[in-house]
Amino acid sequence: MSKLAYLVSVAPWSHQHEQDSKAELRAWEPARAHAQPHAQTQVQAKVSSTAQTQAKAQAQAPAEFHAMVQTQVSARRTAKTKGAVGALGKVVLSLTLLGLAALHGASAELLDDVKASGKLTIATTGVYAPYTYHDESGKLTGFDVEVGRAIAAKLGLEPVFIENSWDGLIAGIDAQRYDIAMEQINDTPIRRAKYDFSAPYSSDHGVLVVRKDNDTIKDFTDLKNVKMAQTLSNNWGQLAETYAHDIVNVQFFPQGLDMVAAGRAEANIESEVTVLGYLREKPNLPLKVVAKTVESSDAKIPVRQGNPKFVAALNQAIEELRAEGTLSKLSLAYLHIDIAPAAPEAAPAAAPASPAPASATAAAL
Repeated sequence: MSKLAYLVSVAPWSHQHEQDSKAELRAWEPARAHAQPHAQTQVQAKVSSTAQTQAKAQAQAPAEFHAMVQTQVSARRTAKTKGAVGALGKVVLSLTLLGLAALHGASAELLDDVKASGKLTIATTGVYAPYTYHDESGKLTGFDVEVGRAIAAKLGLEPVFIENSWDGLIAGIDAQRYDIAMEQINDTPIRRAKYDFSAPYSSDHGVLVVRKDNDTIKDFTDLKNVKMAQTLSNNWGQLAETYAHDIVNVQFFPQGLDMVAAGRAEANIESEVTVLGYLREKPNLPLKVVAKTVESSDAKIPVRQGNPKFVAALNQAIEELRAEGTLSKLSLAYLHIDIAPAAPEAAPAAAPASPAPASATAAAL
């Protein structure tokens, strides 16, 4: 049977069923009208009886009724107070435990940690020769790398090197990815606000480079009206800005030296180690060094703040390496120039106390 045929067949039955239902409702209507007032009267009578019973009970025993209510209210208040105190106690306990954990973490010394592990993790890029690079065999080496190994040996630790990009090298100390970083890192005011620093393990000077046929530039004070080619992101670029006004910013130091050699710029200031190393690689460049800075650029080791014992241990190791000549040997081997730092200045001896006058001594006795 099709859907349309089915609907046509059932339609008369549905209509008849609806009519029968309406007829049944009309038949029951008188009975429902008669029963409804009677039911309402019974409900009202029951409600009235209950209210009268409660009122009678309260009138007969008002003291007992109010005592019961007061007891229930007090019980609820006590339960709420206990709950609040319990919750507060849990919060105080949690904060106390967190505070103790923070104090323990803050008081932990890096020196104790490295002694316990037996390792000193050192970050470097491995791509900044001759300070940190891979030799022909693939071994990580360089001046800074070997100084790091020597410091670890002084501390009785195994050096573990972690190679990272320069951009994230120092930031990795904050993230505790490694203990220290070594790559000719300078102690700048911005860094000093965030890190503690060791004593210097090398002291490099800046040099002023010009063409061999230039006889007018002989010192830094001659740079006022000179065109320079300079990497402005390092210390030597910042030094150049204090002397010169016309500076072409280059990305890498060889570009600056090449521009001076080609006559496209007149002068360049760069690390003495860097310049001498570059001239050894390209001895035919028509360049010469005419001046050297008095100030040095000291390489130091940045350390997370709050580790004075660790910094003291680093300083002791560095001083021992300097005093025994290891820093000089390493710098000559890798840099062909001695950039070991000078001996630290000794603190002035205290003046001996002047003997008290005889009269004063006698008076004291």
